[in-house]
Amino acid sequence: MLMFLLAGCNASETPILTVTAANLSLNLTPNYNISSAPIASTGDGYVGQAIVINNTEKMNDSAMISILSFSDMSVLELDSDEILAFMDNMLFGMFRLAGADEVETYNLSSNYNQNVTVRAFNIPDPEDTTSSDLAYITSLRLDQFNYLYIISSDRNLTNSIVESLVLLE
Repeated sequence: MLMFLLAGCNASETPILTVTAANLSLNLTPNYNISSAPIASTGDGYVGQAIVINNTEKMNDSAMISILSFSDMSVLELDSDEILAFMDNMLFGMFRLAGADEVETYNLSSNYNQNVTVRAFNIPDPEDTTSSDLAYITSLRLDQFNYLYIISSDRNLTNSIVESLVLLE
């Protein structure tokens, strides 16, 4: 009987990751429409969501925010600055491989006290070699589990997103 009483006194703890709902807050003018969709997970330790922002008054004024949330405890063993640098290299490298030319780089400050580098790429139209589009691209670390990319067609929209974005839990 004493053995059962003592067994109840043993407590064990182990770290776990849980998924919680949060709200993404942005300061944009009322003429923007925001929608979201999940990013298909491959079961590789992350979940994602895409947020699309469209200006209802100006056709080519849009942005996409991709949020990646790591759900693998091994991410705690990695330097979050290195994860962000790796993600930047992947993202910017994809655009360069597709023939895009980097035409501008500038820095902004986020609500997360980060110096955020925005890169503008001139992206050629594969069907019309005389035509191209300008895209503003950056990434941010929200915390050690949550990272996001921003790809936008407008510098002012990019700046507003980076400078006002907050994750509310």
